[in-house]
Amino acid sequence: MILNSLSACHRLKQCYGILRYPYLNVLKLPKARRFVFCEYFYSGVDQQIFLSENEFAQLMKESFPNLKCTKMRKPEWREVRRLVGRPRRCSQAFLNEEREALEEKRQKIRQIYEGTCSSIDDDSIDLPSYLPRPPVLGQRIYARVHNPKDGIYAGSIDAVSAGEGSYRVIFEDSTIPPSVIKDYELMFDQPADLLSIQYFLEQNHANRSRSSGIINPLSTTKSPQKQQQQSSSSSQQPNSLEKQQPINYNQNNLTKNVAEYQQHSKPTITENQQILHSLARNEVETREKHPVKAVIGKEEKVGNFPVRMLVILVKLCKVLETKKQLISNMISMNDCAERMNLFGGKYPHEFKIKFAQIILDLETVNKLLESYMSSIHLHYNALIPHLSNPTPMDRPEIFRKTCNTHAFQIVKHCNSELNVRNKRILHLITSLISLLLQLRTIGAEKKRLSPLDSQIFAESLKQIRLHIAPKNAAAFQDYIEVHMKQILKMTKQ
Repeated sequence: MILNSLSACHRLKQCYGILRYPYLNVLKLPKARRFVFCEYFYSGVDQQIFLSENEFAQLMKESFPNLKCTKMRKPEWREVRRLVGRPRRCSQAFLNEEREALEEKRQKIRQIYEGTCSSIDDDSIDLPSYLPRPPVLGQRIYARVHNPKDGIYAGSIDAVSAGEGSYRVIFEDSTIPPSVIKDYELMFDQPADLLSIQYFLEQNHANRSRSSGIINPLSTTKSPQKQQQQSSSSSQQPNSLEKQQPINYNQNNLTKNVAEYQQHSKPTITENQQILHSLARNEVETREKHPVKAVIGKEEKVGNFPVRMLVILVKLCKVLETKKQLISNMISMNDCAERMNLFGGKYPHEFKIKFAQIILDLETVNKLLESYMSSIHLHYNALIPHLSNPTPMDRPEIFRKTCNTHAFQIVKHCNSELNVRNKRILHLITSLISLLLQLRTIGAEKKRLSPLDSQIFAESLKQIRLHIAPKNAAAFQDYIEVHMKQILKMTKQ
């Protein structure tokens, strides 16, 4: 058996050695390289455009919805061709029209990636239903290079040119200098995850609706007269945001903007900071005067719901909106920081202060969210007995205790024959069986998996991890935790 496998490996190496050099010689020919590029090299966007269902297949489905076979007799195929009509030949005018349609699709997808497009008309160009995420900085890709040597080379993305659909690539081959490559000449190193095109459009629409509240840290300051003129013009043209073009940043503009930012920007207390500080101060005072557990039973109610719980829900919604705005501002400042690092590598002192202030505000927001969620959880536990059909998972502690009791009984029954006496091993086996029982109960529910169920499962995993020896932590993560999370992820679908 071993000799046969060794001989097979030897023959495989011989075949590889025989076929390697002819293929290398073939790829030295310009026409062969062009054939490989056109046949197998697809960018993430072009792959969805070219390799999706073609127009002829769509026409056949629309014209003959009941046609299921893939092989037909010649008279049948002749009848289909007669009904479909005479196809267009590969004339130069036809090819030019197809190239224009392809470039129009690429340009529309670039606008979707840049955020300037938030809706697509039904009568417009036919775009693919799913798109990959755009390449990001540091991602490994393959690029088609024309100069100084024609070929396909591996590299990583170093910079993104806004509005131009091109990327600056640093190649692994030291003989190839860094170059600016078009997006249709880039291919991902790994298969890309596809997202619905509606996802990108909804994100663009949400970002555009919040764009009026986002302050660009590199934007130049304006005089009050100019601001008044701008506000009047914006009121006369409500759709002016849709006509804005993406900003192309170069080194001169960036240096000028940074200089003006250093001169005019001063750290000020924003409205968000005032709201956060007031909410935090009110929350602390309320908790000191009225402990939550003591108030729950004596509260006034509106529509069978405690007034304090409704107030906390309103505050929670406001804090969530504030956090969304802070995250948007942080994303904007991160983009500006990347541009600064690309051209100069130095950050203004005021820029650092503003960035640090956003981080502190986010920390305050997270503390408020944790406080409000704990209060909501207490009210939730108080309201559970009034539910019509409560389930064990409505109370995480009881649900976890029930699974532990059932697991203990299973281990006790099976251990009567095995006679295992190590208490740590028995406790570990009981915890793992309890985890499986929780997973089975969660999967048996016909309703969609809720964040509370995921939290119960995550806390159980955390408790088991605390009792694992440090030398076995990596094995627990590789052989148990990863697979359990994959199973839980499958139950969410």
